[in-house]
Amino acid sequence: MNKKNYYWGGIFILIALYIIVSSLGIFPKIPVMTIIFTVLFAAWALKGLFTLSSFEFFIPIGCLGIMYEDKLGIEAITPWTWWFAIILLAIGFDMIFKNIKKSRHRRSKTGYAGYSANSGHSNRAGNVEDIQDGDIIHVKNMFSDISKYVNSTTFTGADIENSFGQANVYFNNAVMPAGVNGQINISNSFGETNVYIPHTWRVEVKPSSVFGNVEVHGQGNNDMDAHFIVIKADCSFGEINIYFE
Repeated sequence: MNKKNYYWGGIFILIALYIIVSSLGIFPKIPVMTIIFTVLFAAWALKGLFTLSSFEFFIPIGCLGIMYEDKLGIEAITPWTWWFAIILLAIGFDMIFKNIKKSRHRRSKTGYAGYSANSGHSNRAGNVEDIQDGDIIHVKNMFSDISKYVNSTTFTGADIENSFGQANVYFNNAVMPAGVNGQINISNSFGETNVYIPHTWRVEVKPSSVFGNVEVHGQGNNDMDAHFIVIKADCSFGEINIYFE
């Protein structure tokens, strides 16, 4: 069991314990669904805070605000003004956190060949990009659709972030240097991300989802001598599809 399973398992255990003790009159009784959604949204927000994912932090905060609008005294601005402000905050902090996350990513490349100054970088929404790339690929999409064709002869990894849109990333033309392993990090919130992986690669998928789904279609290479890549797929309220071609 990985750390994220321990985390969410502990959350559900705490919910169950509170339901039991409140039914016995030890703690004040609160509607069960209110408890469940409050704990889930709070846990989701904490996860977003720890991973510097602004949408994963602000969206559950927005939901909690709606749930407790009377206690917070914000009825005058809910729901539309409240949600408009929440979305703007998420976008603003996402721009601020972007460089921090990239710096973390560089430091964590223990299995990579290293970070190249001319790495391919795609952050334009609603377009198709098919250019020559470097060793590390960055794809970022919000509120639109993007298709990215990875063309690299020194590919070692990628960061894919998709929120409220659809991202399609094709690794069919990516070539990994001999003896080098790689990693693809996928973060999907309220959208759909589709990645297309060469079936000649040996792949380990590490999924994590919160009210979302991570699906693997097909199978990679089982040859231990094949290029090895780890795919970390983090999905919240959306869908990630990994296709082997």
